[in-house]
Amino acid sequence: MTAMSRQEGRGVLWIGVGSIASCLFTFVSGDNLQLVLVGTSAVVVLIVLGVAAIVAGMMRNAVVALVTGVVYVLAAVLGVVQLGSATQFLSGSSSTYSLYLGLGVGLVAVGLTSMRGPALEASD
Repeated sequence: MTAMSRQEGRGVLWIGVGSIASCLFTFVSGDNLQLVLVGTSAVVVLIVLGVAAIVAGMMRNAVVALVTGVVYVLAAVLGVVQLGSATQFLSGSSSTYSLYLGLGVGLVAVGLTSMRGPALEASD
């Protein structure tokens, strides 16, 4: 188990909170205000992976954060591939998938950064 620093853990935790807070886009209506189209299955993805990110941040576990980020990125890729087809497992639009991609890349970046070796001290 690769431990993250306290700051990295907080970053992962807040990415998870942001994921769950993104579910509020389901209640927004109107052309000018609806920035992200969040359907029923998108809410499930955002909540489940958001909880996983919160748990990873609280445990300061880089592997769980990395895996959660990879699942977000895979959900984004699956959604983009299905945009042109009649069958869509993930309800959403390209804005939903860009949200997944942003959350996933953030988690992958923190997860990979946490797995680096010991910090190099600057010698003065």
